[in-house]
Amino acid sequence: MKLKSRLSALALSIAAASYAYGQREIVSHDSPYPTLGSIESYSPEFAALIDADAPMEVLAQGFRWSEGPLWDPSNNRLLFTDVPENTAYHWTQQDGVSIFLRPSGHTEVSPEGFRESGANGLAFSPEGQLVLCQHGNKQVALYDEASRTFTPLVNRYGERSFYSPNDLVFSTNGTLFFTDPPYGLHREQQQTIDTHYVYRRAADGTVTEVTDAIRYPNGIGLSPDGRTLYIASSDGRSPAIYAYPLDGDEFPTGESTLLFDASQYRSDTRKGGCDGMAIDSRGNIWATGPGGVWVIKPSGEVIGFLDTDGRLANCAFGGPHGTTLYITAADRLLRIETKVKGLVR
Repeated sequence: MKLKSRLSALALSIAAASYAYGQREIVSHDSPYPTLGSIESYSPEFAALIDADAPMEVLAQGFRWSEGPLWDPSNNRLLFTDVPENTAYHWTQQDGVSIFLRPSGHTEVSPEGFRESGANGLAFSPEGQLVLCQHGNKQVALYDEASRTFTPLVNRYGERSFYSPNDLVFSTNGTLFFTDPPYGLHREQQQTIDTHYVYRRAADGTVTEVTDAIRYPNGIGLSPDGRTLYIASSDGRSPAIYAYPLDGDEFPTGESTLLFDASQYRSDTRKGGCDGMAIDSRGNIWATGPGGVWVIKPSGEVIGFLDTDGRLANCAFGGPHGTTLYITAADRLLRIETKVKGLVR
C-alpha cells in the first residue's frame, strides 16, 4: 500500500532573519517555519515510525552544500557543516543559525588544490570530544572548542595519506570507522584515482583497511548491536548501501551484502545518489538517496520515503527527545518529527 500526503509549502520569505556571509546570504527562519515535501509509506510498519502528515520544516537556507548534521545534547544545539565554504554552523531553537567554526576543514581559508576543503562528517567520540572529517587537512581530527584547536586523531595509513575523509562512526568500544573518497580534490585529480577506501581505527590507534571494493564510499553507520557496518556508495553509476558483518572484535567477517540499490528509485524528479544515513533505536536505516530520505529495515526492505523536493546530503537524529530528524539538503537545513528515537552510542 502506498500513501502520499503532500504537505503545504509556505513562502520562504516569511518570518525569516538573514545575514550575509561572504557572497552568501544565510536565511534563518522563525516559527512558524516554512514547510515542504511529502511522506510516502510502503509498509504498514512505517506508521509506527512517523505520522503521515508530519510537517517537514525549513529551519534555514542559503548554504552552498550543507552536510554533517550532529546533535549536541550538552548545548541543546545542532552542529553541521558547509563543505565547499570551509565552514561549520550551529543552530538553536532560540537563535537560529550562526557560525560555529571557520575554517573547519583546512587551516587556510582558501587552500589550493582542493575542490571542497571544509569539514564534512561530524561525530562525538565515546569520551564526548567533537571529531571532524577534514577534507583540506586530509585527516580525522579532534576539536577543542575552548582553545579552538585541532588535534589529529588519524591522518595517514602507513605511507599512504588520505584523500578527503568524508563520514565517520564510533562503536561503543571506541573503534572508529570512516570513509575516504576523493571528493575534496579537484575533479582532474579525482579522475586519476581508481581505488577508494574505508578505514578502521582501533581504540589503541591501530589503523587497518575495511575495504577498497566500494567506489566512492560515503555515508557510514553501525547497527544497534554493533555487528553490522553500513556503507553508502555515491557512485553515480550504481548508488547503493552495503552491509558488512563484523565479528566480536569489530573486524569484517566476510563479503558485503547489497542492502539497498538506489538506482531503481531514480527519476527525472528524484535525482542524486546515496550519501549519509542515520540509524534509529529499532535498527532502521534512514538513508539519504534519490530525492529524499529512504527508510530501510535491516533486511533491506524499503518501508518509507521522505520527499525533500530536491537533493540532499545527510541526516541525523536529535532534539530534546532524540526523535527529531535533522536533514542537510543542499542549500537548506530541514527537520521533521518522528515517533522513534535515534540510536545513541
